[in-house]
Amino acid sequence: MAEPFKNWIHAALVEQLASEVVRRWPKFDADGFRRAAGGLDGLELKARVGRVADALGDHLPADWDEAAALLGSILPPPLDRESDFSENVRVWPLTEVVARRGLDHPVVSLALLREMTRRWSSEFAIRPFLVRSPAIANAALDAWVTDPDVHVRRLVSEGSRPILPWGIRLPDSVRSPQRGLTRVLLLADDPSAYVRRSVANHVGDVAKSHPELAVDAARSLLATPTPTRTQLARHGLRTLLKRGHPGALALFGHSDAVRVSDIEVAATATIGGTVALRAALSGAPGTRARVDVVWRWPGARGPCSKTFRLVTVDVGPDPTPVAVAFPLRPASGRKLTPGPHSLTLRVNGVDQPPAAFTVV
Repeated sequence: MAEPFKNWIHAALVEQLASEVVRRWPKFDADGFRRAAGGLDGLELKARVGRVADALGDHLPADWDEAAALLGSILPPPLDRESDFSENVRVWPLTEVVARRGLDHPVVSLALLREMTRRWSSEFAIRPFLVRSPAIANAALDAWVTDPDVHVRRLVSEGSRPILPWGIRLPDSVRSPQRGLTRVLLLADDPSAYVRRSVANHVGDVAKSHPELAVDAARSLLATPTPTRTQLARHGLRTLLKRGHPGALALFGHSDAVRVSDIEVAATATIGGTVALRAALSGAPGTRARVDVVWRWPGARGPCSKTFRLVTVDVGPDPTPVAVAFPLRPASGRKLTPGPHSLTLRVNGVDQPPAAFTVV
């Protein structure tokens, strides 16, 4: 079993930070910092990061320019890769110190976050600056679009996502995402897949509240299609495609009518086994069919559902068989509850009659 991420923030990390700071600044109250940062074992990951950040921030020089220079002096070397950053996790609390103590000094703080993100992502720490000092923070992001460091370019997209998991929301970006979206689309052809994935996730955030704007952005990318642009557009619109959004489906050639016949699901299925769904598709010659499956089941607070991508297939006048077998075991977002369930084929955005079965 993998070790919980929260265990990355532990007493040894506090000790390491204390040693690094006191080496650079002998006046540092290392014992006071250790005491203030104690009691980590009972906390979850983000609470641990916050505890260490608050303790460190309280024991740094009162002058922010001096404190920022001290934090910059204890950073490890910049990363030379795009994955597995765990040895630099001690930088995470440092980014939070900047977000908590440096808000009144955005120019100095943003420059420091740029350096920090080259060691450990500043995607959470930059967001309070986008709320508090949007003009200065956005100007920095505009400049970083062409930064030579891949981690800084990724921060441009990831840090400004309207709805970043674990991050504070950016109300202005949720309400009016055009500026951020226009900026991150400049990174659509970035040589790094690490950056392009973030751009796709940014488009996906926009799609949640402004679906037509996200579709327009994908359309602009596909006006000069390349394999990487197509992949980015499809990933960015993945939620709209699963929901059967007509504009998103049309961009990928899934707007033609498809006939669905011979839908079959066993009447009962047992936990620990599988439930199989079969059907046949047909249509005009060359019709491209996108097939998703919506699983609905009873939940403690009412009906629940989850949509699964099945297949994309070219169909013609002769029936084309499609089939899928779902394992009946607990999974993320789907609690297996005995009782009535159903599977619904969604083909080119059109839902077929649900096929009911009973889990026993």
